[in-house]
Amino acid sequence: MKLRRLLGSIKRSDDGSSIVEFALILMPLCVILFGSLELGYRIYAQSVINGALRDAARMASTGGFTGAQIDAQVSTVIKSFSRDATVTIVKKNYQDFTGVGVAEPIESGSVESGTYCFKDINNSGGWEEDQGETGLGGAEEVVYYEVGMDYDTLLPFNYKYLGMGQITSLSANTLVSNEPFAAVINTTPAKICVVAS
Repeated sequence: MKLRRLLGSIKRSDDGSSIVEFALILMPLCVILFGSLELGYRIYAQSVINGALRDAARMASTGGFTGAQIDAQVSTVIKSFSRDATVTIVKKNYQDFTGVGVAEPIESGSVESGTYCFKDINNSGGWEEDQGETGLGGAEEVVYYEVGMDYDTLLPFNYKYLGMGQITSLSANTLVSNEPFAAVINTTPAKICVVAS
């Protein structure tokens, strides 16, 4: 009889149920809350990179700034967002939009055979899969500008329990045509022949 009364009172008791219910929803709540904070932080970081990239493209296209000045401006903007961020910047210039990301043209033979002739568009002295030349280029040339940023993930919870990396990497790039700020110098690319040995 006493056992039946004890079991009945336990069955009707609500003491401690709130703690159990809270324990059940705590982990999903943390995942949603901390994941949302991290996502918001990444979106803001990406907007900072995009803003820095837009300013860099505007500065580069006018010809009034050196590559070092533009890189310093971009780094300053990104470092104001995250002091410990690692900033990477890639600048390449092309004669026109049709050459962006395109290999230097092979005129005869093939690279695989080792015997070929090609137009050395970027004046590097060797055939390359991207005919872009490092730097901001000259008047009316096309500039590819890429900015990358690596920074520590905002909350340790996210990389310990949600599988996010400890370092977050973001990047953005753009293509812009330089203004006609100087006389355009058109040169004929050299033809170079390579013979397999």
